[in-house]
Amino acid sequence: MPLAVAFTIAFDNVNDAIKRRTTRLSAVWKIKRLKKEINNVLVAEDDYNICRLIEIKLKNAGYSVVPAVDGEDALCKFHENHIDIMVVDAMMPKKDGFEFVKELRLAGDKTPVIMCTALGSIDDKAAGVSLGV
Repeated sequence: MPLAVAFTIAFDNVNDAIKRRTTRLSAVWKIKRLKKEINNVLVAEDDYNICRLIEIKLKNAGYSVVPAVDGEDALCKFHENHIDIMVVDAMMPKKDGFEFVKELRLAGDKTPVIMCTALGSIDDKAAGVSLGV
């Protein structure tokens, strides 16, 4: 399968995951009588081409995207912007995705996260689940 096709399929899946997460969250928010829309997506990805492709796909789907190049940049941009949901790469320089999410969770933040990774071991999956990803 050509690389561009594989990326398109993968990022269509990210968009679908955001829609599914939005649907589940909106049901909870309706119960609490809150009105909430997911518009602002933080994309933390150190590979420029992958980040750009995710950004284009999400913007075409109607989302506002805040890109970040590593975990430290993501943390700064998270605090500078109103973020509704995050798409985070697990393996990034300076601060990886797990450390980034852990820091937010320890501070009490519960913003939904979609973790993108090539890591496939059970330990890696358990680390993500333990952080609420």
